Amino acid sequence: MKLTISIVIYNTPQQIWQNCLNTLRTAINTLQKEQGIKTAVYIVDNSPNSSYQSTINDDYHYIANPSNKGYGHGNNLALQEIDSDYHLVMNPDVYLAKNTLCQAINFIQAHQDVGLLAPFITTPDGEWQNAFKQHPTLWDHFLRQFAPGWLKRRNQARMQRFAGVNIDPEQSHFDIPSVMGSFMFFRSSFLKLIHGFDNRFFLYFEDDDISRRLAQHARTAYTPTVKIIHEHAHQTQRSWKHKFYFAASLLRYWRKWGGLW
Repeated sequence: MKLTISIVIYNTPQQIWQNCLNTLRTAINTLQKEQGIKTAVYIVDNSPNSSYQSTINDDYHYIANPSNKGYGHGNNLALQEIDSDYHLVMNPDVYLAKNTLCQAINFIQAHQDVGLLAPFITTPDGEWQNAFKQHPTLWDHFLRQFAPGWLKRRNQARMQRFAGVNIDPEQSHFDIPSVMGSFMFFRSSFLKLIHGFDNRFFLYFEDDDISRRLAQHARTAYTPTVKIIHEHAHQTQRSWKHKFYFAASLLRYWRKWGGLW
């Protein structure tokens, strides 16, 4: 049995990146010790320079991407190389617990109909982050990203339902609509069946799209036994460039899947 892991980096702060590698190394060692599962890690560097290469252990497969074509495209470069039973896509600002990988393997082996698994996520301060959400619509994301405060208040119940804040995070859930892209644990056979990510999504909504396509062939699930920390930066709230990427990907998603209201 084998697990492969892909991480796409782009100008990731060195301290965050080192924390990610340190926790990943510990989780891999625990997995190999307790379950004897082989692992292979692919680091795809979308950064304009290759300064990160010197920080990466020779045990990892380093792929310098000559042109940044987006998060999904970067992961697809790694997917071309994999030959595994399970594949984890994770962000470089994610920190794993010692038993994260063991628990993910245990859960997905116990549920053979599951093709994509989401974890229990907290911030470094311990605040819970929802690992899944409803299928996005243009109206839902207008409310979240662009609506004035009075309109958000009038639609608070809808926004909470979309974000999944009323879901009990201490219970496992199945057939969840959309898994957050910071940590996506796949059964590799289904990931290959759908040919990985849609390269047309440069940034944002590639996780919604791949969740939806995979759900046509297997179940999606969430379990609180798989725990991660996500040092998430709310880029869509502070950068007009990321607001543009967000809006362009939302429009592309809507054209592909529909969902105006």
